Amino acid sequence: MMSQHHFQYGQFHALCGWDRDRQGFFLVIGHEDRAKPIFSNLDEDYPERFDVLAQVLPQFGIEIPDGFFDALARDKSKDMGNRVTSW
Repeated sequence: MMSQHHFQYGQFHALCGWDRDRQGFFLVIGHEDRAKPIFSNLDEDYPERFDVLAQVLPQFGIEIPDGFFDALARDKSKDMGNRVTSW
């Protein structure tokens, strides 16, 4: 069970959140011209802090919505699962 935060930035789509079972954050970045994600940590360790993954977004020129980090921190502090938010 995990929280899911979706947002679009230009041709990119980001999905990230807190995974309650794995006790860490995940991030998947897609591009409208590609069938497979251009970045994903789903098959890797999930970091306990999102700032590790947040460094990936600017590499693709993706800007993070206001309040996004606060929402992720809240998900972790409440061990949130099954919450879906679109930005």
